[in-house]
Amino acid sequence: MNSFFGKRDPWGNSLSTWVLVAMAFLLPFAWWSVRQVDLENDVEHWLPANDPQSRALHWYHTYFPENDRILISWEGSTPEDPRFDRLADLLRGETDAEGIRRGGSPYVESVLTPDDMLAQMGRRGISRNEGLERLAGVLIGKGPLYVRYTAAGEGDPGLTRQLVAEAASRAAGVEVRVLDRLAEQSTAIPEAAVTSPPQNPKQAEAKPFEFPRHDLRLLWHGMHAQPEQMARVREALARLTGTGTENPARLVEDSAVWPGSPVAMTATFTEAGSLETTRALAQIREFATEAGIPAEAISFGGRPIVAEELNQQVKRVAWDRSAPVWNFGKRSALLLCAFVGAVLACVMLRSFRLATVVLISALYTTILAVAVVPISDGNMNMVLVVMPALLMVLTISAAIHVANYWKHAAARDPRTAVSSAYRMALQPCLLASLTTALGLLSLLTSPLSPVSEFGLYAAIGCLILMVVVLYGLPSMLQHWPARVLAVQSVNTGWWHRLADRLVHHRQAVTVLFLAGFGVSAWGLMYFHTETKVIRYLPPESKVVADYNTLEDQLAGVVPVELVIAFDAAARDRLNFLERTEIVRQVQQEMQTHSEISGTMSLADFQPVSRPPAAGASLFERAGYNRRAFETEDLVRKSIDEGAGSLYAIATGDRELAHATGHMSCHRGDELWRVTAQTAIMSDVDYGDLTSELGEMVRTRLENEEGVGHCVTGMVPLFLRTQQAVLDSLIRSFALAFGMIALVMMAVLRNPLAGIITMLPNVLPVGVVFGIISWLGIPVDLGTMITASVGLGIAVDGTLHLLTWFREGLILGCDRTEAIRRALGHCGPAMWQTSAVVGVSLLMLAPADLLLVSRFGWLMAALIGAALLADIVLLPALLAGSLGALIEKSVRNRKPAHQSQSADRMTGPVIPQPHMAVSGSRSRAAVSMK
Repeated sequence: MNSFFGKRDPWGNSLSTWVLVAMAFLLPFAWWSVRQVDLENDVEHWLPANDPQSRALHWYHTYFPENDRILISWEGSTPEDPRFDRLADLLRGETDAEGIRRGGSPYVESVLTPDDMLAQMGRRGISRNEGLERLAGVLIGKGPLYVRYTAAGEGDPGLTRQLVAEAASRAAGVEVRVLDRLAEQSTAIPEAAVTSPPQNPKQAEAKPFEFPRHDLRLLWHGMHAQPEQMARVREALARLTGTGTENPARLVEDSAVWPGSPVAMTATFTEAGSLETTRALAQIREFATEAGIPAEAISFGGRPIVAEELNQQVKRVAWDRSAPVWNFGKRSALLLCAFVGAVLACVMLRSFRLATVVLISALYTTILAVAVVPISDGNMNMVLVVMPALLMVLTISAAIHVANYWKHAAARDPRTAVSSAYRMALQPCLLASLTTALGLLSLLTSPLSPVSEFGLYAAIGCLILMVVVLYGLPSMLQHWPARVLAVQSVNTGWWHRLADRLVHHRQAVTVLFLAGFGVSAWGLMYFHTETKVIRYLPPESKVVADYNTLEDQLAGVVPVELVIAFDAAARDRLNFLERTEIVRQVQQEMQTHSEISGTMSLADFQPVSRPPAAGASLFERAGYNRRAFETEDLVRKSIDEGAGSLYAIATGDRELAHATGHMSCHRGDELWRVTAQTAIMSDVDYGDLTSELGEMVRTRLENEEGVGHCVTGMVPLFLRTQQAVLDSLIRSFALAFGMIALVMMAVLRNPLAGIITMLPNVLPVGVVFGIISWLGIPVDLGTMITASVGLGIAVDGTLHLLTWFREGLILGCDRTEAIRRALGHCGPAMWQTSAVVGVSLLMLAPADLLLVSRFGWLMAALIGAALLADIVLLPALLAGSLGALIEKSVRNRKPAHQSQSADRMTGPVIPQPHMAVSGSRSRAAVSMK
């Protein structure tokens, strides 16, 4: 019976012609689809809608909606800096008499400055100084440590600066940055920058901000989070003396923290600003320059900033025009990966035409697989960006095997070479695709959308790979065959000698591998995850530098959101002013936490009120109650004018499970929002932070009947994603292990042997993940997916070595000889496959995006470890109990099978140094030496 490639249609055309026509027909549509790929890297969309934290955050946004908002600040800015209001006016534009906005930025909907908030506080009778204190750690910085020299210190300021930096760094235990003295004249607006009269009178006559007299400023990460650390630094500076004299003089007169610099404004984006963040930021920088702010001094923070930078980094993985041409690893990590794979294909195939066909197959598979993403209404993300590289190298690896099958078949009979290669490749390609796809499909168990989407699309890519390699590549070879060369036999002597040594030292080899596995796996006790997106960016990037500056000098950038709910009974028992003070007390309690830079709530816009004393007159009590009623009425009427961002009335019933407990919300409940700012660049455990804040709030409210609370926001969301990464890793790997173990049991026809055979496949994952845990390297989304993917790829080599081992036993060989033959046949193919996949993926390591870089070198490490386990540990196991189990299973089969196999092996042979196959058709095409 003719194979697929021997058949023809009614018009005499081979079916391979129609395969190429179909491929050509699909290509333009696939390319058009690839060009429609969009990027989506918003952490809020990672978790499914039914996740408790997602539901709590969605409920929170129902009452306190937020558009994309960014933080804008610059070094040395103060509340009295005239450039501050100038920039705000440039962004806002002017509103004419008809209420139409003129000028301003089309990307910015609104701007909020500390002056705006201080003005609101002032209308409620709060002094400016008290207002500045309330805004500290939110929009106003707590300031650096200002250092003033003594006369002795001023004698040699260069040496004093060095000694101060060294003493401060020793006392703080971290590197301390030394900044120059602030120049007062630096806050002036250049005359050339003033193109229109100021809207704020403060711009015309700015009051200079009074800094303490100082000679330099000190900054270090987390300086305001640890009061004890600050005290040690100040004490060390007070004791600092010069050198070289019998009675060295003190060098530092004084050191002090002076709040009020820097300050920040928030800019809320319009829909256009959210869609075109890069252009929005460029225009804000232009306005900042016009306002007299140096472009290099301005810093941005906020979720849109990180998301946009992440999108740009993802694009740079594919193509980075800013990188020098000669640095190809930075210019395009993906193209470098493909180029190295193509070079390896040329070297291994020793035929330019075969290598070209292989490369075409790889590119076509990759384009078709990526095209599926937008067609299915999906988006590219920072995890999915590695899929093209992975599929390309896997396709190259599989295609090399098919091309080698064709070479060996063509040396025998060029006319039937394609059909023979197809028959030989069918079973191993199906097995390889199946095991790899099983590993990928196990990722669908992850609740994190980037991970599950990667598993789905990459598994679809494996199916496309299988079709292209089994039908597309042979079709190209049938119409564009390479030159037939005499095939050199592979020298298997080295592999036979390796097999002999492994058989002889099987116990030592097994113990050595198991001991290494145990020591490495012990490191998993230090296993930890990382889902802070900004940690995936290169440390030298401007965004990371801006975040460090903002969090060290101004405030934490990531919010923990607390909602305090007063039900009807609580509102009847407590008047509005009493409820305000409860919220204020909760705020103050939260602010005592070392990781909270500042808090904000509606209570900050209300003066402190105290209930009348026990002996107060009726008139005093009536006045107090009247103030409470008027304040509540004023707040409720101004919900639509601004108060609604901090205060709301529930419109429905809801049961909420949140980060630290459970809350029941009913229609009509009064909802107060408290925002606490914390740092994302610190190493604080968000789990500890969330539980500690929750305990603080619970302790304060436990005696307040009818008062509930809900902790939500980005910090609990990050915590949930960290937990989801760990859960996903365990579940997906366990599922991949179980499914692949079933395949092994079916192939070996022995459950115990199937389980033991999984050891060489599990060992690489345990060793590599154990080592990175020992080294303190966190597991991120890109690292997590490598476990299941690596397991699926590693099983391919194991299956083929076992297949040839069983073939040897069926032919009557003893276990030692069967191991020698199996390693001799499969060894060359296994190391070539590992070289193509591992070395090519290693080319992703130079990528600036940490997630992609880790995926590349970790996959290379897993592939290398899997190769070592397959060619060293597996033969040692086959020489022992595993081999005995398989041998027993083979010997129990019908004798007729052995006779038929022996008869088939006496026919014409095709030398085959590459991927081994099993089955009645394949055995007729191979020889065993």
